[in-house]
Parts: sequence; C-alpha cells; structure tokens
Amino acid sequence: MANMNSSGAAIICSHCATGGYPILLAERSDSDNDPVDSGWQFICNVELHDDVKEARVWALDEVVEMEPTLKEFINLPPSARLARKDKESPWLMEDHFDEAIAAFHCAIRLAPKAEGVSLNLFHYLWRLGKKDEALEEVKRFMSIGDSKDYREIVKERRAPKVTVTRQGNSLCQKGCYPLALVFC
Repeated sequence: MANMNSSGAAIICSHCATGGYPILLAERSDSDNDPVDSGWQFICNVELHDDVKEARVWALDEVVEMEPTLKEFINLPPSARLARKDKESPWLMEDHFDEAIAAFHCAIRLAPKAEGVSLNLFHYLWRLGKKDEALEEVKRFMSIGDSKDYREIVKERRAPKVTVTRQGNSLCQKGCYPLALVFC
C-alpha cells in the first residue's frame, strides 16, 4: 500500500473526538482532488449525527494514532465503508455487510432474545439505509424483551415517530406485550 497522507484532514464525530466513544463506522467519500481533504469520516454509530456541530476536523494521522486498527485501511478508495460492532471487534468492509446481516438473522433464529445480536442487526440495517427492516427488528425484539439501548435509540431517532409504552407485566386485553412499540 502507498504511504498514508498524514496531512490529510478527516471528519470525526465529537463523541469519538472528545467523548471517549470508540470509532465504529468509517466511510471515505470522494474529496474532489482536494489534497487537504482525505475524504474520511469516522463516527461512533451510538448517537444520532444530524447536527454539523457534532463534527470535528482532525488530521488523519491523529485519528490513526487514536485508533491504530484503521491504519491498514486508510488508502482504500473513495466509497470504502467499514464497520464493527465494538472496539474489540474486527473491521468489516461494506461488501461483507450482507454476510454479517445473514449471520445476525441466523443467530436471532437460534437465540431470539440475544439483545447484542439484535442491536448489531439494527445498526447494520440502519447504516445500509434499510431503515424499515431495522425498525422491524426493534419491534420484534421489544415485543419479547426490554432493551435500554433500544429505548434510547427510539428516543433519539424520533423519525419516524416511535413511542415505547409499558402496559404492565402481562399481555393486555388487546394482546399487547409488556413493552410495545407504537408507530405513529
């Protein structure tokens, strides 16, 4: 691989830059031949990133210093996308996302109440733009269990409007589960 352009700039979310969150998603866009812009964006995938105020500009070598596992991927071409479920997990390139999603579905069939698997499936689907499928997974999981993470996701993602309601510890008269998602 060619040498990394350590003077290139990169976008990193504030949660990773100053909040101690691990980088979980990396995406390289076309930098329009701007020698200063590396085209890389790094985010935590834990928080919603709709506000430009959450973006920080760092030198690419600073990002790699903070997260050395990215070094081998820095020279990937524009449109490269990487993801991992947590700081200890290996990076997956986007062309392997479909394999990961299939593996998550298989794991869910074996252990439907496995919250971590469900959350990973949700995040991969959401990131790939399969938001309806991702929200169906939230509904599926919340119909059989409770998840603090999903409650936070529902709260943060607000579009489409999703509310979580508690209806006691048993099925209600309408057949609702203890925690039910209601899509407005």
